[in-house]
Parts: sequence; structure tokens; C-alpha cells
Amino acid sequence: MFRGGFFILPPIFMASRDTDYVLVKFHAGHTSSAANGFRNKHKLKDVVSAELAKIGYRKFKTDSGQAAAIAALGAADGDVLAIEADSEGYGFPVTPNDPLYSSQWHLTTIHADDAWDDMAGDPDVVIGVCDTGVQYDHPDLAINLIRGPSFVPGVSTSDDDHGHGTATTGTAVALFNNGLGGAGVAPKCRVRMCKILDSTNWGLFSWWASAIINQADYGVKVISLSCGGNNGSAALQSACQYARNKGVVVVAAAGNNGNTTPQYPAAYGNVISVSATDNADNLAGWSSRGYINIAAPGSTITTTNLGSGYATWSGTSFSCPIIAATVALIRSRNKNLSDVEAINVLYATADNLGNTTNFGVGRVNAYVAVFVAAGVTPVDDPVEVVAPSISITAPASGATVGGAIRIEATVGGTKLTTVTFKVDGATITAGIPVNGTTLAINWDTTGVADGSRVISLILSQIGGATATATRTVTVLNAVDSTAPTLTITNPSGNVSVGKKGILKIKATATDAISTPTIRTIINGVTVKTTTSTSSSYNWKYFRANVGANTVTVTATDAAGNVSTASRTVTKTA
Repeated sequence: MFRGGFFILPPIFMASRDTDYVLVKFHAGHTSSAANGFRNKHKLKDVVSAELAKIGYRKFKTDSGQAAAIAALGAADGDVLAIEADSEGYGFPVTPNDPLYSSQWHLTTIHADDAWDDMAGDPDVVIGVCDTGVQYDHPDLAINLIRGPSFVPGVSTSDDDHGHGTATTGTAVALFNNGLGGAGVAPKCRVRMCKILDSTNWGLFSWWASAIINQADYGVKVISLSCGGNNGSAALQSACQYARNKGVVVVAAAGNNGNTTPQYPAAYGNVISVSATDNADNLAGWSSRGYINIAAPGSTITTTNLGSGYATWSGTSFSCPIIAATVALIRSRNKNLSDVEAINVLYATADNLGNTTNFGVGRVNAYVAVFVAAGVTPVDDPVEVVAPSISITAPASGATVGGAIRIEATVGGTKLTTVTFKVDGATITAGIPVNGTTLAINWDTTGVADGSRVISLILSQIGGATATATRTVTVLNAVDSTAPTLTITNPSGNVSVGKKGILKIKATATDAISTPTIRTIINGVTVKTTTSTSSSYNWKYFRANVGANTVTVTATDAAGNVSTASRTVTKTA
């Protein structure tokens, strides 16, 4: 048995500004050489625009940042009919007329209101909410709802008999600009409700897993799970993976325990775990932490309430639908994005709050996320793009590893998204989120054959740039009791030598699992050590004792098995 929902009882209009682009209209009949001369004179670059060409304009870019000055100078050019610096402007902001909007601090904090200027959602993008049900005739929700089934035994419908589900649903998709209540983060998307919690806000993991599978089969784009329990469940984790395999993003509340004890399903690697912030971008004191991917407001959230009303709720239960609704906005803005790509956009555009234990990649920014989803960098995006970098710090190069190991790395750059882990070029895990400057990946080495293996970590950045780090290790899981095969190839047998000269001592060694270490020993003294399949040593024997001298070669594998071969070299004078 597991407890259920986690809860506790507009942009300013900006004037346009100059850019680095110049728009020029030349006199009719001007020659292309005149236009090219103008471009070269002012050190401009052509920006091809078939649309502007239809009205006689050409667009140029200057690297000097002097578009306005060039426009002023160009006005005196005899070939120029009209010229201007290209300027940028802003759409008139959406300010909802919902009476409770002014109390919904969380919408402006995540810049949802700014995002609505471009994208408020699409009814074809459905959020699969799994909760106590929903009030289907709530006037601020009704047209945005799709009735799903109940998975609570003895309860035939997904109508809300508690209130939690109606509140989380409104946080995601309450209507805006309808003169009622407040607004949801994605007010033009729809929610499909599956009931997984009973009238006491309690449920079983089997109900939750069934609902997740049902939502994925229906075709929702993102699932919101404002619920959790202390114990893991292989079935629940498999259900989350089933949804991910169908391209569905799965989001879960981290919990309200105020500590780092994992809650499930949030703690699963295939689920986005969400912590809660307050109106000062601090972690809410009751929010769980430590296994967090991203944060969202969760304190005093004004939303829809059972009985066609409104109320203020707190908990990661409300942070969760804020993230799910932001994913819905991302996938509304660009319907070609896969689940992994949508998650990449979500993570890369969060506002960094500095503590990855509490906030993961940071607090969600819906405005920047929507624009990046469309392939556009918002004009007021303050994040400077720094190239990605990654370096593997563990295991050590050439290390012998076995069983479950931890791969550690440091990362650098901005707008980082995910890491892909490969072994010998084959992908083991993709879409690993980047939280902060360090990365740790658990690898079960028993999944590959023993022997030399190249591990690779590929770090991705919004825009497509990548950085790669590699390391070669020896995997050894089988019990190795077979020593390497060793042969002294020179001398081929016992030999006699004179007073002075050089004897080349050569050997080869092979091992089925690891590269052996070959040691050359003369009269008990090691003269050469190499980790290789062959060894060669030039012995100047003029100082050797007259009579018998022993040359020994050993080959040792990673398991410590040793082969030995020797030759007797007799010095006659």
C-alpha cells in the first residue's frame, strides 16, 4: 500500500532595438556589381531572403554592430533608394482576464505568460494525468478534459471523490481569458484523467502501472504522476519504460518528506523527478531532494478545486503538473520532437538555481523552452553559449573492471542537455540528464564480453554541438584460471656466448581475456617490464659471470595467472 498525492493542507512591453542587419533597396536597374560594391565597402555579408527580394530589398549582416551607422552612411549612396537598420520588436503580451490570475505567482515565475505570446498549447497534445479523478463539469476545465478509466477497484468512473486530481489538473490546463478563476500552464492543451487514487488519496502501484500503460496506449504526449511511495516496484518501473518506449515523457512529484529518501516512481531513471520551489526560488522546506531532475513552483498554488471553485494548494504534487504542462507546450510548439528531444529542451532551458541536489538542472522556464523547441533563441535569453566539454575521471585508463561499476565524469559548457553512454560504439544508455558539473553512471559490465573495451560518453548541447570522452578498460568477469601462452622466440634454446656482445632476448605472450604483462629477468634481476603481446630486450652480457646465466621471462594476466619460460646462456670467456 502506498500513499498518494504529494500536497500540503505578463511580460513588460519592450521597445524595439537595433540588430546587426541592414535592409537595402537599390534603384531600379542597378547592377549586381553596384550592390556587391556596397556590400564590400561596408564589410557586409549577404543574408538570402526570397521574400524580401519580391519587394526589391536585400538583407545584409554586419559583424561590427554598426547597423544604424551603416544605414545612415548608405543613405548617401547613389545606388541606394532606401536603407534601414533591421530592428526587432515584441508581440503584444497576453494578459489573461481571469480574476485569480494576479495571485498565480507561479505562472510569471516560470514565464508561462511570456510563452503564451507564442504558444498556449494545442488540444491535440494531451497530458495524461493519473490522480484521484477530476470534476468533469468544472467550468474552468470542462472543455479541456477527456474521460479515462478508473483503476480503483469498486469505483466505476474517474470522477474526483477527493479533490487532489481536480487541483492538479487545473494547475496544468485551466482555461485562460475566460473571465473565470485562474489559468493553467498549458491552457489550450487537454488532460485525459485516469483514476489511480481512492477517496482517501491512497492507491496501489499495480493501479498506477496499469494507468500509465493505458495512457501510453491512448497516445498522450506526457504523463503527470503526483503520487509516490517509499518502496520501488519493478512493475511500476517497467510501466514507465513502456510509456517511454512509446515516446511518452513521464513526470513525477519527488515527494514532501523534506529529505533525500527516494520516492517512487520519481526516483526511477526513466522518469523526470520534480522538486518544489517557493516564490523566492528557494527550495520549499518540505520538498524532497537528492534525486531531482528539475524544479518548479509548488508552494501556495492557486488552482481549481472540487465543487466548481478554487483553492490554494502546496506540494510537489503541483510542481509535477507544471513540468508536465511545460512539456506539453514544448511538444505543441514542435510536434516533431521525440520524448528525448523534448526532455533535452526542458532541461537545457531551465534557470540555474545553483544547487543540483535541490533543483537538478534548475527551475523550469516555459518561455525559453517554447522558443528553443521551435529552433529560435529568445531575444532576451541571458545565457551565453559556452562549448560543451567532458572528461572521464573514473575508472582509470587501462583499469581492469568487473561487476557493477561507476563511471564518473566532469562536464562543462552551457545549455547542456544529455549524455549518451556507449561501449565499443554501441549505445548502452541514451538521454542521461546533465545536472551540474559532474556526472555518474552505473554500468553493469556483465552485459559485455570479457576483454578490452572502449567506453565513450557523448555530451550534447542545444543546437547540436557535442563533446566526447573515451577510456579503454579491461572487463573481467569470468573466473580466469588459464595462464597466458608464452614463448621465448630468441634465443630459441640454450646458447653459449663469448666474452662480450649483445644477445637479443625476444618473447611473445597471448591471453584470451587481457593483455599480459611480460617481464624479462636475468640472473634474478628484472631488466624490462611491458604490458604487451611481445617484448624485446638487448642484453649486453660482457659483465655477466663466466659460466651459466639464467634468462627468465614471465607473462602475467589480469587475473594474476603466470606463465614462465627460461633459457640458459653460458658465457665461455
